[in-house]
Amino acid sequence: MLHLVYTVLLLSAAFNTGSSLPSFKIDWSTVAWVSGGAVIAVVAAPLAVGALGFTTAGISAGSGAASIMSAFAGMNGGATAAGGVVATLQSAGMILCFLLRKLSKTMKNIALNLITSPIT
Repeated sequence: MLHLVYTVLLLSAAFNTGSSLPSFKIDWSTVAWVSGGAVIAVVAAPLAVGALGFTTAGISAGSGAASIMSAFAGMNGGATAAGGVVATLQSAGMILCFLLRKLSKTMKNIALNLITSPIT
C-alpha cells in the first residue's frame, strides 16, 4: 500500500511548474502539493479498501473484494497466498474499521462529557 502513497507524492510534486534549477528558496507550492497528496493518500486508501468490501468480519459476499479473492484463488490453484495482495488488503480493511470504531467511541465520550459536565 505504501507504493500508492509514494505514487501520489511523486505525482503531486510533478505539478510544480517552477524552475528546475536548485535554489535555497523554499517553494511552498511544492510543499503544499506534497503535503496534500500525502494526506489524501493516507485518508483515501483505507476508505477505498473498506468500500471494496474488506471489513473486520472478513470479505463481504458479492463485493469487489470477493471478486478479487476469487480471481487470486483461481490464479493460485484454489487458495490465496498468505501475505499476498488479498491478505494485505484484508488487514488494511480491518485496521480501518478498528480505527473508525475507536474514533466514534472517542467522539461519543467527548460529546457526553460536554453535555454532562456542569458549566462553570
